[in-house]
Amino acid sequence: MENRSRRSAGRYPDLAPIPDGSAGCAVGNAGRGGAMAGIFFILAVLMGGGALLFKQAADEISVGTEWAGQVCSTSQMLCHNPEYLAYAGGVLLIIAIGAKLGSLAN
Repeated sequence: MENRSRRSAGRYPDLAPIPDGSAGCAVGNAGRGGAMAGIFFILAVLMGGGALLFKQAADEISVGTEWAGQVCSTSQMLCHNPEYLAYAGGVLLIIAIGAKLGSLAN
């Protein structure tokens, strides 16, 4: 009978507790999610800035501006379709927001 009462109480003195995996970590889960969100946010801003650069270069190339020719010679696809970078930046921004919300939930 004594075994049943110990089991129903949830006490198992002969079993070791299961480690949660965060014992040796200097940064908890919230820190990792926050850092990941920050990295994704920075990448989203950089992609948005690149989209603006290629958009401006596409507009300036008809005038004959030298820097616009150099930028558009780097990637003609992005010069003709700068919205591709903007879409990628938007996706990264959504991922950054999701990572930040996920880290706050923990």
